[in-house]
This record gives sequence, structure tokens and C-alpha cells, in this order.
Amino acid sequence: MPTKPKTRPKTAKAFRPGAVIAAVIALLLVTFLYFPLYNQPGVHTAAGFLPETEPGVYSAGGVTLAVSDGTVSFPGGLSPLSAAPMEQAGYYTVTRDGDVLYSGPIPASEAEDRAIAADGTLSPLTDGTLPAGGYPVSLSQLIPLSQGTPETRGRGGLTAGFAALLIWAVDLLFPNFFFRADPRNAGSRSAPAAGYRRVQRALWLILPLVSACFLLAALL
Repeated sequence: MPTKPKTRPKTAKAFRPGAVIAAVIALLLVTFLYFPLYNQPGVHTAAGFLPETEPGVYSAGGVTLAVSDGTVSFPGGLSPLSAAPMEQAGYYTVTRDGDVLYSGPIPASEAEDRAIAADGTLSPLTDGTLPAGGYPVSLSQLIPLSQGTPETRGRGGLTAGFAALLIWAVDLLFPNFFFRADPRNAGSRSAPAAGYRRVQRALWLILPLVSACFLLAALL
């Protein structure tokens, strides 16, 4: 009896316009939308992130902070706070209504940071959060803000998001790359099995979602 000719596994096309278009769109979104948003100047407060709407003014959702000559004004009847550099480089004096609240360097860690109560009392942060009823920024945020150095909206956490996005882009543009990179397939001319392709297509949908979750979390 004649035998059926053996069929070879399907190989991925060398050039797929759809894959290139998807990768280019992702690159454009990251370059022209995500990075400007991530690097947007402002300050993280207990009321959320306040972007810089004009030089020295940070406002969102009806909450406004204003900075002028080292003094930060707050909403809600809170007295302004001022910070001035001391003779020793990197050291500052923080005052409220003429009373000294703090003298020293900018707190370098969460353990050293302090919350500022409505009466000017300093206290350690509770679980890294500011207590209700006090100033909406911590001591480590107040000093740079008063000196004209705001924070940015993004505060790290990009590694996992961009790693997932890079893996997705490489696998989408070069479907056999990771198969060939596997030491078990070194020197082999065989093509990936159908099961490999099914998992690969699923990952083409999952990895962008995973990346988006990490990148969005970095903006919070």
C-alpha cells in the first residue's frame, strides 16, 4: 500500500505585517504616551497625585498646593510650611508659623520619614501611609517640593512591565527565537510542535496584559 507522505510542521512566516504593526504601535504608545505620563512632574499626596499645572502650583480634584520662595501653602486651613537650607550642605530647617519643626537632612528612608500633624507635630509613618487630618505630604516630600524639586508621577516598578513587553515583542516578531534559544534545541532543524504554537499564541495575548498591569501600577 502506498504510504502517505510525511507532513512537516508548519513554520512561522519570516515576515508578518500584523506583528510588525503591533510592535510599532506598542513602541509608539510607550514613547509618546506612557513615558511623558510617567515623568509628569507633581507630588504624591494623601489626596492622590497632584500634577504641576503651572510653575509652583500642583492641583487636581479641587486640591491645590502652591510653592513660593521655599514656602508651601496647603488647602483646608493648614498653616503654610517653609523649608530653608542650612549652612551644612543637604541639611534643612522646616518651620511653621515661625516655630522650628525639624532640622536635619531629607529623610532617606521610610523608617526615617515623618508625617506632619495639623498642629505641626512630627510622627513616624504608619504602614507607610499618612494619617488623616494632617498635612497631605510627608517630611521627605515637603523639603524637595519647597525647593522647587517635585516628584514624578511614576515611582519605579518598570522592570517587570518592560520585561514582559520585550519578551512579547521579540516572540511576536521572531516566533522561533525562544525555541532556537533553548539549549535542548541547539543544532536541531526541527520546527516547534503544534502545542508550542498554541501556547505561543496565547502568550501573545496574555503578555501585553501583564505588561500593562505592571506599567499602570508604576503610575499609582
